[in-house]
Amino acid sequence: MKDLRRHRSTRRIALRMAALLLAALAGCADLRVSTRAVEPGFDVAAHPRWRFAREPLAGGSGASALSSSRDARLRQALIAAARDAGYELSDGEAAAGELQLDYTLIESWSPNARGPSSPQEYLRASRPPGMSAGEGLPGDHMAADAALARELRLRLALLRVDSGRVVWEGEASAPVLGENADGAALTRLLERLGRSLLQPLAAG
Repeated sequence: MKDLRRHRSTRRIALRMAALLLAALAGCADLRVSTRAVEPGFDVAAHPRWRFAREPLAGGSGASALSSSRDARLRQALIAAARDAGYELSDGEAAAGELQLDYTLIESWSPNARGPSSPQEYLRASRPPGMSAGEGLPGDHMAADAALARELRLRLALLRVDSGRVVWEGEASAPVLGENADGAALTRLLERLGRSLLQPLAAG
């Protein structure tokens, strides 16, 4: 009897691990990354200290509270991603750095032509803020929820401090799944995008 219980417990653990692995692989499949060396002979790893190319968004600049909050989350995510890759990315007006990091975060909505072919596709579906289920969209509840797919695209560029010339650039994109639209989940998604771009540049 003890052997049977042990076997069942081991089987449950193995099934959980397999489920986690499949979820991780599905997440990787959702991520699209492209990078290129604009100045091929330039050694990014030889310049471990970076600074942001622009000041953070602030309420006084005309940015909305939501935009300012997302900008702050993105900057913190990029600082963490750069640190994991072996670089020191500094914030603030007086920050020193050998390279400048510029960034653009784009949120887009596009028709989900394939429709909700699986539970994962359904979780991926979102509606624009303020639109209730089925509002202005044909079909039943599930088809209406899956009519639009939401995606975040992060574009990064490294520039020389002296000339402002771009030496490297990249773009990563991923669908916004479930509750990733805000809060800590959004921060994790931004960190994932940042790491996918900066990790290949890992110093030493």
